[in-house]
Amino acid sequence: MAIGSIYYKMIPFVREIMKPFNMKIHLWLILICLNICCSIKAQIYEPYNYKVTIYCDELPNNIVPDVFIKAYYSKLKQSDIKGKRIVDDAHKRTDVCFRSKKARDGFLFVNKTITDFLEESDYDQETIKVAYVYNNKTVTTDEDVMRILKLKKRRIGKIDIQLDEHSGIITAYIVQE
Repeated sequence: MAIGSIYYKMIPFVREIMKPFNMKIHLWLILICLNICCSIKAQIYEPYNYKVTIYCDELPNNIVPDVFIKAYYSKLKQSDIKGKRIVDDAHKRTDVCFRSKKARDGFLFVNKTITDFLEESDYDQETIKVAYVYNNKTVTTDEDVMRILKLKKRRIGKIDIQLDEHSGIITAYIVQE
């Protein structure tokens, strides 16, 4: 009865409510309240700390060149995009991949090569930008963007990817056969 008497002294209003009950009921009520509180807290704090990466045509979203955003991606409609989500529970990461209709296999291959190069080099992707050079000409205009988008894999002769760590620019040199 020592625990019960301390309990009654600590909370006066509980004493009035619980007077008719015995000690077993007190303990059961306390256990039920603790169980409810702990289970609510467990549901609230259950973390899904998965790293989410968004890919636009096989290239991470944050390194897509500005010229591609202005000339192509900003003009897309919802019907021009197909997407899928890949959840990797083992590595706690989620990849959201979007593909546009006009992107051909050559453009996707170049972007996949850039992405693989980034993953191998372990360079910080937050500070990197990508530049494309197609047949010794830097891609800067809308026409150049559309030419790169419609590139077919069988027409690619050589892809050379170089990283300038000082400026944080990856340059993809694409030579057509």
